[in-house]
Amino acid sequence: MTEKGGARFPESVLISGERLEISRMETGMRERILGVLRDGPKTVPEIAEALGMETREAMWWVMGCWRYGFVVPGEKATDEGYFRYSAVGRRTDGKG
Repeated sequence: MTEKGGARFPESVLISGERLEISRMETGMRERILGVLRDGPKTVPEIAEALGMETREAMWWVMGCWRYGFVVPGEKATDEGYFRYSAVGRRTDGKG
């Protein structure tokens, strides 16, 4: 990055290594998760299975989606202790 870019966007200079790779992956992963949730609410293990990843990794990405308001948890956890997450703006009456 040039000095000019660093002066205009100092936070970009601070992102490097693993953090840079994660920030690059974030939008794509968010779209994949929201795509899985188009069929209705799902638990983290269900999302992980649909995306072909470990539950631990899926939990990390789903929590990022939750933090930034892209998904919301259901009101009650399953017997296994997982909430069902829905994409924000999705209607539960089947009309949207």
